[in-house]
Amino acid sequence: MSRFVPVAKVPELSPGQMKMVVADRERLLLVNMAGTFYAISDACGHDWAPLSRGKLEGHVVVCPRHFARYDV
Repeated sequence: MSRFVPVAKVPELSPGQMKMVVADRERLLLVNMAGTFYAISDACGHDWAPLSRGKLEGHVVVCPRHFARYDV
């Protein structure tokens, strides 16, 4: 059974923004997509680059190091 871990308040993240948060010692990338919130790993699968330093292009996060693309 999963449990809810609060990491931010809704007003902290406007639509189209992303923010690195920590939950249970894990770095997550919180993304507000038109009012719907998503959380994915903040680490690129290629070399653990922080995706929170990348760009959000529509619904895709682009890795800052190797430009790998992750669909939120």
